[in-house]
Amino acid sequence: MSLIGQYLDKQSFVPSILYSVPKDLNIVVVIPVYKEPDLEKTIVTLFNGNNPKQSAEIIVVINAPKCSSAEIIAQNNETFVQLKSKYPPTISSKLNLHLILDNQMLVKHAGVGAARKRGLDEAAYRLNCTNNQEGILVSLDADTLCAENYLTEIEKIFDKQKKINACAIRFEHPIDSEYEQINKNICRYELHLRYMVEALRRSHYPLSFHTVGSAFALRASVYAQEGGMNQRKAGEDFYFLQKIIARGFFTELNSTCVFPSARVSDRVPFGTGAAMGKMPANEDELLSYNLQAYKDLALLFCDVDSLFKIVQIELAKYILNLPEALKKYLESIFFEEEIMRINKNCSELKTFRLSFFRLMNSFRVVKFLNYSVSYYQKKSIEMLASELITPAFESNCVELLKNYRAIQEDSYSIGKYY
Repeated sequence: MSLIGQYLDKQSFVPSILYSVPKDLNIVVVIPVYKEPDLEKTIVTLFNGNNPKQSAEIIVVINAPKCSSAEIIAQNNETFVQLKSKYPPTISSKLNLHLILDNQMLVKHAGVGAARKRGLDEAAYRLNCTNNQEGILVSLDADTLCAENYLTEIEKIFDKQKKINACAIRFEHPIDSEYEQINKNICRYELHLRYMVEALRRSHYPLSFHTVGSAFALRASVYAQEGGMNQRKAGEDFYFLQKIIARGFFTELNSTCVFPSARVSDRVPFGTGAAMGKMPANEDELLSYNLQAYKDLALLFCDVDSLFKIVQIELAKYILNLPEALKKYLESIFFEEEIMRINKNCSELKTFRLSFFRLMNSFRVVKFLNYSVSYYQKKSIEMLASELITPAFESNCVELLKNYRAIQEDSYSIGKYY
């Protein structure tokens, strides 16, 4: 049995889509949907884009928990009916749309994680039907538009780079709203995301990638090997991609782009919509993690190789001499004991490095950044983002964001060892 078959068997998977699978199916885009009146805008950008060489499909999972209001159920039903009539699948088409409607999801699991998993499992099943283990699963959101070359560039990168497991896709939030405050808020939010990634890269942290639910793709076999998507009600993308990135052979796809909406949303407690909702209409700044916290991490990440086969007494001295914030945090996660354990099990530096960064994974790094707030006061994102990349202070958020977008246009990758 194939890797995907074994995974689906463990999930007791039963397909919801009975339409025949194209023999050359290679890409499946998955979109979780919950009370989305404007979903068709996203669908239109996919159908109006360039068609890939091999067949592609879109799987839309329209979902709601059992306890949902009549208004939400009605909106979901309307979306289903409209899309079903406008985009019926045809055998001759290179791109087809399939719909799953489930307004009775268990409250315990209902949410974006469960819906994304439902769609990705269905996509993996359909690729497995043609034994395409290396077929591509793509994650998109219902409020996200796509560049014209979206599908073709995804197809191209996985075809040209045979070793890659997955990629993060370039994203840019629109900053051209008629409302100036919305532009400022979304600009600051994206700048915050890009500042965090850039600051970690300049701290020599190899696993620093954007983890955005609407902007990633991976091979179906890798999805199966990692046990599929989790069912978290929020943050499912971060936790899932953290595992995928740690496998290595992860890259960025910057030759195309997606454009997530800048709208306020109550669908999940994290992400763009939630962040926009938490920003007061008259708020004049967004605070982010102090640059000193990243400088502390740089001290540690630059010294990784010197910790290989270090004796315990020397390791204890090393930790003692670290900045107080980092020292206290490392003590709280039993860093000394963990490093000694890793050293005991690693005979080569390259495997030690792998184990080290799996210990200091993205989740632990973010926990340290949160912990560091007790030592280093947060500052405005404009001040911090400017301090990181320019010698002179730049207060214009839009100009700063443009600079960060330009810096991050060059694709960043990691291989098997990092």
